[in-house]
Amino acid sequence: MRRGILLISFLLLIACSAVQSWLAPYSQLTNPTATVDPSDTQTMTMPLSTATLEDPTATATPVCDPAVTFCVLDGHFFFQRPISAPNRVTAENSYLFGSTEEGAYEPHHGVDLPNATGIPVSAVADGTVVVAGDDTVHPVGPWTNFYGNVIIILHSLPGIPTPIYSLYGHLSKVDVVPGQVVQAGELIGLVGSTGSAMGSHLHFEVRAGENTYANSTNPALWLIPLEGKGVIAGRVVDQKGKMVHLMNLRIQFYPSDPSQPNFALQVETYAPEQDHVSSDADLQENFAVGDLAAGRYRLVFEDNGVYDRWVDVQPGKLTYVEFVVR
Repeated sequence: MRRGILLISFLLLIACSAVQSWLAPYSQLTNPTATVDPSDTQTMTMPLSTATLEDPTATATPVCDPAVTFCVLDGHFFFQRPISAPNRVTAENSYLFGSTEEGAYEPHHGVDLPNATGIPVSAVADGTVVVAGDDTVHPVGPWTNFYGNVIIILHSLPGIPTPIYSLYGHLSKVDVVPGQVVQAGELIGLVGSTGSAMGSHLHFEVRAGENTYANSTNPALWLIPLEGKGVIAGRVVDQKGKMVHLMNLRIQFYPSDPSQPNFALQVETYAPEQDHVSSDADLQENFAVGDLAAGRYRLVFEDNGVYDRWVDVQPGKLTYVEFVVR
């Protein structure tokens, strides 16, 4: 009898040790002050999402827990680039969607693609032009002459129940008219610096549901990632679920390929209720960064404590994470 009790106790001890070992990577990720070795692949053990946001019948809730590790989703990447290579096709990282450049400006409602005046601009998807011309005549922003020469195209996208609009601002020339049907990749205008632009660039914006300034959503969630690139998106909220506006969220890249350089981006989160921008209807995010090389990243910030999380970015995928701050 005593031998049986001893044997059962020994087996329970082994089982408890195994469970503690399996939970160890997750306990590191939920502890905001813990440090994690980027080479430790155990920290990335998590189930992938089976839901696709392109399927309207699928649930948008991932099968993993973004507040503990991270989730990998298909996203809804429908839009090609409004500018073609070899011209600059990526957004200016110092002034991303929602950014105020540390309080210097109003929250940015789109992304900027710096390019020389006269560079061709094309439609990002099939659609119908609803606005084309000078916004002193057709105001579509917070005040007249905000976008200068501007084009807005209405899109009907598969699996997306609401209308989606793409906006192209500060153009030097408009080559379409309202009511015109355009195809993805079709020339619609030329880059410029009209309106409130500081220097020549394309301001690209996405509006969901309604064609209003307040319905602007993050273009990083709609543009098809470049080859070998992915997107990180997420939310930072307080314990009541209210979105937190941060200026110090740091995204650091640690490549597995030693020939690739380390780099870091500082990202400003947005709070839709105070910044007059919109989160994605499915994700309810308050930050998103596109065109990140596939690999391992560390997200870290301070807010009454230090928070960090290691995540993986996969080509053509959306990595989603959530932080709840104290």
